[in-house]
Amino acid sequence: MDVADAEQVKAGFKQVIEKFGRLDILVNSAANFLPASIVSTTEQVWDASLGTNLKAPFFCAQAAAPLLKRSRGAIINFADVGGLLAWTGYIPHCVSKAGVIMLTRCLAKELAPEVRVNAIAPGTITMPGDPPEWEEDFIKRAPLLRSGRPSDVAETVVFLVRSEFITGQVIVVDGGRTFRGGAMLNDQSEGGPCRELRRGVFYGIEWPYKSDALAAKLARKRKTRN
Repeated sequence: MDVADAEQVKAGFKQVIEKFGRLDILVNSAANFLPASIVSTTEQVWDASLGTNLKAPFFCAQAAAPLLKRSRGAIINFADVGGLLAWTGYIPHCVSKAGVIMLTRCLAKELAPEVRVNAIAPGTITMPGDPPEWEEDFIKRAPLLRSGRPSDVAETVVFLVRSEFITGQVIVVDGGRTFRGGAMLNDQSEGGPCRELRRGVFYGIEWPYKSDALAAKLARKRKTRN
């Protein structure tokens, strides 16, 4: 399913109802991470970033909302610390993830009281097989003095699903990176907010999705160079 195509999204949710009869939880985790500065950003990159990262979660939420209202369910959107930090080399990505944060707040207000809507903003997460220097860099940036694990993100999803008195919030899962020593303004490491996205993996979920052939092409190029 092309998650950035509103008609395909509608058809997908129709199939969910036909097969399962109900919907309790929507987790909007589709994402890409395209490097693009003020100079290098093209219309294609801009549309690819906002299409997958922001347009898709909106139309998925729109299609899911009537179903979730019936079940009094929950929506969990995936932002990341790129929506909080100003990464000059990843402008479309940062804009799209900042948009996810505001989308979360708007949906929480619009869909209350039947549906709870929250977001998770992961960062400094390492995965099995990552180079040791990545973890060393993350440890330096996090007050908890360790990198996070995919399980830390998964546990936050479960927490928000079960928490019936939380809505409109953004839970930052980064070991404290975004508040340490002015990092909100000055954190400009080469890796960006989520290095694992650069190799085509989003916390254990592989992309590209069909809506993002450009992301796949860039990922292959980066892999070849490395």
